[in-house]
Amino acid sequence: IAVNAVTTKAASGTGGGDERRSDDWKIVAFSSHNYLGITERWYDRLTDLGYTEHVVAAMDEQLFDALAAKGYRVEDHVVSPTEKLEPGEPVPGWGRHLWKLWRYRLSYALRQTQLGRSIFLVDVDTMWNRYVALHTLFNGSQMDNNTDVFLSQGTVYPPDVYDKWGFVGCMGSVAFRATSAAQTLLRQAIRTCAEGSSCDDQVAVDRALMRRYRIEWDRDTGVGVGVLRGGGGDDANASKLGEADSSILEQQHLTDEQSHVNTVVALRDGDKTGHGAGDASNSTGAIKIFEPSVTVRMWPKPFVFRSFMKDVRRVNVDEAAQLAKAPNVPSGAGTCLGQVSERKENVIGGTGDTAGELGDSDNGHSVSLIGGGIDFSNPFIVAPCLAKDGKEKIEAWDKFQRFCFIIETKAYLEQRLPEAGKEPAEGAKAITDT
Repeated sequence: IAVNAVTTKAASGTGGGDERRSDDWKIVAFSSHNYLGITERWYDRLTDLGYTEHVVAAMDEQLFDALAAKGYRVEDHVVSPTEKLEPGEPVPGWGRHLWKLWRYRLSYALRQTQLGRSIFLVDVDTMWNRYVALHTLFNGSQMDNNTDVFLSQGTVYPPDVYDKWGFVGCMGSVAFRATSAAQTLLRQAIRTCAEGSSCDDQVAVDRALMRRYRIEWDRDTGVGVGVLRGGGGDDANASKLGEADSSILEQQHLTDEQSHVNTVVALRDGDKTGHGAGDASNSTGAIKIFEPSVTVRMWPKPFVFRSFMKDVRRVNVDEAAQLAKAPNVPSGAGTCLGQVSERKENVIGGTGDTAGELGDSDNGHSVSLIGGGIDFSNPFIVAPCLAKDGKEKIEAWDKFQRFCFIIETKAYLEQRLPEAGKEPAEGAKAITDT
């Protein structure tokens, strides 16, 4: 166990360059038949933007058959579990509150990364504004190339993490690189889910980072580094492991090596995703490695926008254009959320790992960059907290296509990670999960 891994590892994980292959990324959205309409819109949007790496993980036969008939990339491996059905659950076998799905998604991400596939998990109601190449998004700078997990910022849930950090990580847009460090984090989250009768993947991941890794954030770059420790405390001042913690970690390592986390679902014969027989036995990536340190990148709020409607304002196109051209405003100001931009981003100006600035201007002002060439102040993915029902999600999608909504609040236009206690937790009473 590398107790000083934070200072010694050049890249999170033990495989060096082989773990950093940018062409092994894929975008995955889990969905079920009652979300067919919004799933088709999500898939078509990414296709139209130019993506070819997106796939739907079907949770039931109805959705799989519908998408397969249209020629969509769909994975036929997510079969309803055998637990008793809950009253009123929309998808038989997955639970009324979808806790079984959230537990399974963690297991899915772990298995995929063990096979060498880096996973970008997103919700099907995420509206993508523009194309950003995945190799640029995840490997465009040295800082990002050394990152194991990429998280978008959520709202206020779980509240204990929000109170500690001033923000939370959202599992509606999260990416796990195929590294041993990401896999160890996933096992910690899965262990938490297995201990209780239910699971919330956002709670499991956020609390693992806060309590187990005691992650420390650089609020300017959005990068956090933590080392897995024994016990459940969150003493951020503990800089290295003691003998007791090392002993506990060694036991956790052995437990991880012997654990079989995929106990939630019934699997198909010949499954090719690494869960069943398939090709997993021939993959060297399935070997488990325990890595106690993890590097996490928290994307700025405007880049992957998720908030309550209080943070947006409906304007006409002319007003949006005026806001975008105003002096001393971020390039994301005045952007119509949820509407496709013709702008296509790729690597620009090399691969620095500190904030840079383009020589050109965008909409009359300089483009703010962190890393290789992506404008992190310009909304990329939009997922306002509007609805949960499939029909309501389509109505919300249509609303954002017909009208121009812009980010209104200053806090959501800033790229720096917010401080704890600096932002009011408005809307907290209305939200139970994200």
